[in-house]
Amino acid sequence: MVRLLIVMFSLLNGSVVLAECLSSSQLNQLTEKETGYLSQKIPPAFKHALEANEVSIAVEAVESENCLAKLVVKVPQAHLDEANAVLDAQPAKKIMLAGQGYELPQKAENEATFNVDANSLAIANPDRLQSAPLGKLRASLELMYAFITQKRAILNGDQTNTTPWPSALTAQVVASCNSQLSALTCSCIAGQYAEKITAHQMEYIQYIRENPYALATGANDGFEIFKRNAEAICKV
Repeated sequence: MVRLLIVMFSLLNGSVVLAECLSSSQLNQLTEKETGYLSQKIPPAFKHALEANEVSIAVEAVESENCLAKLVVKVPQAHLDEANAVLDAQPAKKIMLAGQGYELPQKAENEATFNVDANSLAIANPDRLQSAPLGKLRASLELMYAFITQKRAILNGDQTNTTPWPSALTAQVVASCNSQLSALTCSCIAGQYAEKITAHQMEYIQYIRENPYALATGANDGFEIFKRNAEAICKV
């Protein structure tokens, strides 16, 4: 049963006792909803970190006169270091982003308190960067894993891959080139990719190719060279 926020005034001592407004079931629903939202919105390095249990997401109760909840996101220190290394190498961008209100998470455990409707579980102003803590946390996580995705998309000249791709990824790569080349040629190209690029890295490359801002970083330059070489081999 949903527990409503209770404000009890004691006639004996005048104290105020606060209770939580959300049930365990509702908190679980909010956690699932937020996990799905972040997985869809944030670049794929975040989704992979969730799948590997490197990142955890939870919505917890908060005692308050208003109906509040708290998002808690835990990320590895290694990911913080990885993202900061990318940003530190671009001081001009770091200054620009800071001026716009964007910053990377500062610690491994991050929290944001937000107002929630106990009946509909609707969240007030969830993406307002400047005034809503939840919006600020969401934006900082997105920025962090955008930098990590860009870094991990970069091809090393001598890298190889021995783990087969999921069939769905192969089909996706074939379909993406099928409008310009034959299905046989596209299958060959996908095979060339899979010999060098892991499935996760291919997802990073695809994300960057589909996002002009990310593409402008040059993270895919090595892939574009490899792509042309693969096409030349497979067209023969």
